[in-house]
Amino acid sequence: MKPKTRRLLKENNALDARLSPESQAVMTDIVCYLRAANIGVCQQELLRRDITEMLLDGEARGESAQSVIGGDYRAFCDEVLSEVPRQSAAARALSLLSTAGACLGILVLIWLAGELIAAAATGESLLRLTVTAGDLISAAGITALASALVELICRHSFDKDFPRGKLWFALLFVLVFLLIAAGVFLRTPLFAVHPAFAAVVAAALLLFSHFSE
Repeated sequence: MKPKTRRLLKENNALDARLSPESQAVMTDIVCYLRAANIGVCQQELLRRDITEMLLDGEARGESAQSVIGGDYRAFCDEVLSEVPRQSAAARALSLLSTAGACLGILVLIWLAGELIAAAATGESLLRLTVTAGDLISAAGITALASALVELICRHSFDKDFPRGKLWFALLFVLVFLLIAAGVFLRTPLFAVHPAFAAVVAAALLLFSHFSE
């Protein structure tokens, strides 16, 4: 995340804390909806700041969020977003890669810890960890489903009847099933890596995700 974006995020969090609980709930849904929009994170935070300041000014006059921006929050967000330039295809691809990089980086760290524990328990070499077909398939599947889940929930942040709980449970079940199935049935070894190399890969993915937005 770029310094300007990081600064905006910190400032917006401080502004949000000044809102009433009712307005904070509205802003949570608005921010969630903005996260799914095809605009950069910095632009999202700029819009978030403007909307938060509108709500704070309204509260100072004794007005609710509904009085300030109307009762249809989705329509309000769509109108605001219509005035903002969309990301280029390259920027959108970079944003998606950033999200995938964060997920993959965490998965590599989890895999590394699990493999080291298993190797230590069985007395196998700690210097060569085997990567199987199941490891790669489960990592790709979890990353894709997690990204889709976040996108879906953000796009439906204003839909109060949207089955968030059931959806979370169903997709988490699929993720766990994929992980177990791949680990149990797809044990074909592909290549071996040194633990230090795996750690470097995880760090590189997380750093890329952190600084690419």
